[in-house]
Amino acid sequence: FAAVNVNEELSEVEEPDYDKTYNALMDFYNAMHGENWVNNDGWGDKNVPFSNWFGLNADGNTIYEINMHENRVSGDIPASIANLSSLGSFIIVGRDWNDDYTIEYPDKVTLPAEFAQLTNLYRIQIWNSRLSNLPNLSGMIQLNTVHLNRNNLSGALPEVFATLPNLEDLCLDGNQFTGGIPTSYFNPAGNWRS
Repeated sequence: FAAVNVNEELSEVEEPDYDKTYNALMDFYNAMHGENWVNNDGWGDKNVPFSNWFGLNADGNTIYEINMHENRVSGDIPASIANLSSLGSFIIVGRDWNDDYTIEYPDKVTLPAEFAQLTNLYRIQIWNSRLSNLPNLSGMIQLNTVHLNRNNLSGALPEVFATLPNLEDLCLDGNQFTGGIPTSYFNPAGNWRS
């Protein structure tokens, strides 16, 4: 009978390097005009743990979620976002509306090809952000929720969404898609909710 040290087993999973995580987050902050965000508490302060940076869900150096809901985030997401390999949820909801429903801030977000390297993502929600491009998402098989509504996506509906085995919740309304619904959408790999 041999005893198993659970802590020893768990320690084999290395925590991400602090500097690599910090640099990726600061690249995101700078590229997305963090100085103009509604709330940027904690960002850039090396004395503040990542879990206390506004919009982050983190444990140590591991970032699990970026949630920038109506925080005036705008810009080209940097390629170094791929260094946040544990990221499971990515949320950017743009446009802070005035009481008369006019746009107060012109949000615009673009995704780099490297975004597709975030293969642990189970949720992508980018709304009202004038998003006009999508990287190849075919390798992101953990995706369960994709909300890309009210953006500037155009052309044919991407067939990749019908190939994602865990996709259940897809919202693409408010874009400029053209053409019909691909036949693959009628028999998707995932279990879409209607």
